[in-house]
Amino acid sequence: MKGPEFDGMPSHWLAYIAVDDVDARIAVAAKLGAKIKRAPWDIPGVGRVAIVQDPTGAVAGWMTPA
Repeated sequence: MKGPEFDGMPSHWLAYIAVDDVDARIAVAAKLGAKIKRAPWDIPGVGRVAIVQDPTGAVAGWMTPA
């Protein structure tokens, strides 16, 4: 992954977690201390995806499948 939101991120695996409403879920996650590394965006034919970092530093993709 490239872009300023990923500067300093070491090599890693990125798991994706299916959620019912990615926009609503990341709003709650942010209130609870998560950092939204990339706001939700649509991937045609795949779904709506966001990249979230929890307060301990773990990063995962959250997505609402198409």
